[in-house]
Amino acid sequence: VQKHMVVIRGFYEWLYAEGKGENIAIGIKGVKTGSNFKRQALSVDQASRLIEHARSISDRGIVELRNYAIIGLMITTGLRTIEVSRADSQDIMFVNDAESLFVRGKGRDAKDEYVKLPEEIHQNIVAYQIARSDNKKPLFINHNRNCKNDRISPKTISTMVKEYLRDVGIDERIYTAHSLRHTVATVAMNEGATLYQTQQLLRH
Repeated sequence: VQKHMVVIRGFYEWLYAEGKGENIAIGIKGVKTGSNFKRQALSVDQASRLIEHARSISDRGIVELRNYAIIGLMITTGLRTIEVSRADSQDIMFVNDAESLFVRGKGRDAKDEYVKLPEEIHQNIVAYQIARSDNKKPLFINHNRNCKNDRISPKTISTMVKEYLRDVGIDERIYTAHSLRHTVATVAMNEGATLYQTQQLLRH
C-alpha cells in the first residue's frame, strides 16, 4: 500500500507541475510501516577494520584493488551501490579546488549532483584505473571471466561488501553495503553536523 501511495502522490505532483491538472493527492498520507529489519551503521572501529582489511589485500590483484577503491569511496561519500555502478570515468572532474565525482542519484535521469573525493580516495581510484590500462567507459568494471569488462552491477558491489564485512567478523543481517551510507550519516552527526547538513551530504 505504501509503495502504491508513493507512486500516486508522485504522479499527481507531476500532473500539477506540468499544468495538466490539480494535485488531488495533497494531504493523503500513506500507511505506517513497521519492519524488524533495519540496516545498521558501522561503528568507527568497525569501519576502520573494514577499510584496513580492504587495503591490506588490495595488492593481491585487480579485483581487490577495485574493491578497496569502491569501499573507500562508499564509506567516505555515502554513495549508494546503484550510484557507484552508474559512475563513469569521465564523471570525475575538478570542481571548486577538489576532484569530484558527478552522480546520477536515485530516481534521477541526469548526473546533476556531485560528491567531493578525498585525496586518498581519488588516488585509490586512479591506481585502479592505471592497473586496468583500458579505455572502458565505466569507472568500475567486472573482471570475472564470464562478464569481463562489463559495468559492475549493484548486486556485485553488495555481495562484495558483505563478504568483506564477514572477513572482519561483522556477519549480521543488519549490516549490508547500505550500512556504509548509514555510517557516513552517523559519523557526520556525531561530529556535529546538523540534520539538514547531513541530508545535504547524502543528497536527500
